[in-house]
Amino acid sequence: FMFVNERKLFPEVHHHTQFSLNVYGGPQEASFDSISNLYDSKTIEECYGSDGSGEIPLMKDENGDWNIKGHSSRIVSVWWK
Repeated sequence: FMFVNERKLFPEVHHHTQFSLNVYGGPQEASFDSISNLYDSKTIEECYGSDGSGEIPLMKDENGDWNIKGHSSRIVSVWWK
């Protein structure tokens, strides 16, 4: 999961700093999900809880704030053998 600190979740870190959360396992078939441009960790849960209906949220909401809404279409599943 790739985050951007625009909402200053970590106040001591510059707001344009990007960081990621990665989970690695042993030698197996490689498969993982990726979600980018996250501004809050709750978006991950909303993406996985989404039924896929409705509009895919834009990066900013109607007020010009960073959008933290989730949608299942934001999940990119990657796998290879």
